[in-house]
Amino acid sequence: MKNKVFCIGTLKTGTTSIGRALAQLGYRHTSFNKDLLAEYKAGNTQRLLEFARDYEAFDDWPWAIADFYRDLDRAFPGSKFIYTDRALIPWAKSHYRYFYANPDWPHGDESTFDDQFPDTIMLRRNRKRRILEYFKDRPGDLLVIDVTAGEGWDKLCPFLGIEPLTVDFPHANKTADRG
Repeated sequence: MKNKVFCIGTLKTGTTSIGRALAQLGYRHTSFNKDLLAEYKAGNTQRLLEFARDYEAFDDWPWAIADFYRDLDRAFPGSKFIYTDRALIPWAKSHYRYFYANPDWPHGDESTFDDQFPDTIMLRRNRKRRILEYFKDRPGDLLVIDVTAGEGWDKLCPFLGIEPLTVDFPHANKTADRG
């Protein structure tokens, strides 16, 4: 089994694209898992760590939530971590469309956007700062990548120690308006 690779970027920063890329590279991959997210929220991180033993690549919640990367790092020494980044304004627009303008999303709507979104921006910035601080003396263990800006195989593959692919990098959930 390959070393584990955890995509720990904030949602709407290309995490699904990284997950698809890792699957394309042959990693045994898992993504969003509603049941495991509930286990995380209930404080049962041991259940997540047991589940993770069967996979090599991870993206989305619960893997990319809060500071869970610290637990994953301790549980799986030698793992690689990928922080997907994205410019703030395009991220904010995408985040808004997904979380607030989506009538199926139960955690907010357009009326709560003004109240909640400034806190969301600060949470994202603070989490990025904590991640960079945590890995500051281990640059070979953390890759910061912006797939929305065109970064892809040429950055991901060397980080993983493999030759870059010559096919197009997968771009999931791409919208026409990146503005």
